[in-house]
Amino acid sequence: MTFAETLAAVVVGGLLTGGLTLLGVWFTAKKAAEAAEAADARRDAAEQLRWTRDQKLAAYSAFIAETDAWPDSDQVTDADAVVALVKKIAASYTHVKLLASVEVDAASSAYFNRQMELMRTLKQSPRERAVQVASARNLRDAYVALLHAMRREIGVESS
Repeated sequence: MTFAETLAAVVVGGLLTGGLTLLGVWFTAKKAAEAAEAADARRDAAEQLRWTRDQKLAAYSAFIAETDAWPDSDQVTDADAVVALVKKIAASYTHVKLLASVEVDAASSAYFNRQMELMRTLKQSPRERAVQVASARNLRDAYVALLHAMRREIGVESS
């Protein structure tokens, strides 16, 4: 083997080694970029879930705060105060409807309907205490069902 052949073999071997090294670096960089992209996607998805949960929690908390102001069945006497409260609850209810799952939506609709039922009862049967108490109990039962549905959705309570 001549010096020129040896030199050519070394140069070719060096080029092949360099090329393979660059190919390995490129492949490693590509895999690292893909891993970083996947991590970013997971982080973004987790942040979206957290944000959604926080929004639901805020809406549900506001709704519950408004409805907690509802008077006990034996204290429901001032129709104007009840109408004002129902208007505030309706605004909170709309926010819940925008964010809620099917289960919470159904429970909040049932609860809201029971509130409207109590309003009709107060207006149409102001002297019929038993009808008012029954309507208030229906409202309470719907409220408890709504609380459980909300707690399950935000992960506080298991199914």
